[in-house]
Amino acid sequence: DEINTDIAKSALTQARQRLGQEPLSQLFGMSAAVWDQRHQQGRSWRGLARYAVDGSTLKAADTQDNREHFGAQEYASGAVASYPQLRLLTLTSLSTHLVRDAVFGEYGKNEMRYAKDLLAAIPDHCLTVFDKGFLSAELLLQVQSAGTARHWLIPARS
Repeated sequence: DEINTDIAKSALTQARQRLGQEPLSQLFGMSAAVWDQRHQQGRSWRGLARYAVDGSTLKAADTQDNREHFGAQEYASGAVASYPQLRLLTLTSLSTHLVRDAVFGEYGKNEMRYAKDLLAAIPDHCLTVFDKGFLSAELLLQVQSAGTARHWLIPARS
């Protein structure tokens, strides 16, 4: 029995769609943690791994389902962005630039809410840098108390 090696470019996309998001999400989470841990060795600062939490927005395919689920930017004039947009928040290693975890969601939801979904992915013995938009005593106390030797840093507001 010979295996056909001629695979259409769309086969991977179609297989991923059949599989769904949950198995791929789990695969990402497991592999990202292993790769990150493997590459952190010898890259600490005063014994602490260094991470950053940062947010961004991404355009999504312009479908009715995406518009309903993610929403889009609404301008002061009342006009709505041409494409649906989603929020992305990542926990990224500052020494390797590997993304350890990521959360996606609706555009209209504040980054602060998504940050709470990343807390479990912050490893022990680390320093996590947040931008000044994450200045929240509740969030920062959760970061600190959720593990061992978890520290955070936020630039002062100017």
